[in-house]
Amino acid sequence: MKIFKNVIFSFLVSVTCSIHALAEIKAVELSTPILNPQIQFKETLHDFKRIKTGEKAIHIFEFKNIGGSDLIIYNIKPTCGCTGAIASTGPYRPGESGTIKVEYDSRAKTGFAQKDVTVESNDPKSPHSLRIEGLVLGEHHPTVNSADVLFTGSCVECHSMPAKGKKGKELYDAVCYLCHDLPQASGKKPIAPDQETLAQLSKRELKKVTSKGMPKTTMPGFSHKAGGPLSEEQIESLLEYLKSIRKK
Repeated sequence: MKIFKNVIFSFLVSVTCSIHALAEIKAVELSTPILNPQIQFKETLHDFKRIKTGEKAIHIFEFKNIGGSDLIIYNIKPTCGCTGAIASTGPYRPGESGTIKVEYDSRAKTGFAQKDVTVESNDPKSPHSLRIEGLVLGEHHPTVNSADVLFTGSCVECHSMPAKGKKGKELYDAVCYLCHDLPQASGKKPIAPDQETLAQLSKRELKKVTSKGMPKTTMPGFSHKAGGPLSEEQIESLLEYLKSIRKK
């Protein structure tokens, strides 16, 4: 019995020592300062809600160097139609803050807009991405007489290009919202069924219309096979999104 008690005691001592050792290691990890520069943004996404065509969306992104050495901003790369500017490239000493001004020009643009700015610095985790997005409401929209025009000329900027790399709700907001949910400048209802109405259709019917279009209407086929911008995978993601909002 005495031997058994000694074994139990030794085991408890071993466990206790292990716990203390782990706690000490964790404490050392937490107390070790970050030696490299580290940029921390107050936010990386800004929704400018709605603006009218021709207006500018401007936002100031704030950042701070929470690392242990000087932070230097090497480059700021905006996507098309967007500009990014910084008051100073640094160096920003540990604890110092700075700002990056991002501006989006909506001239000749309508629909859902999403623009990214890439920030390159000497932070080991660089680059970092900033994004502004929102809806651009057109005062006037050209009359669409045929489905084919949506993928040609200036229409491409709203009905085709924004689809690249997107799926699900993000894809719907980028290319479908403009015709199906956005009220017209005159105050009239959207020119096509809204997403709640579309969600009530069967998956088979939705896929057929989305992929091949509707004859004698301004709805074109959006699949690659029909000359549109969407892959089969993207179309499936749209169907899944509409299914998720279907009223029970």
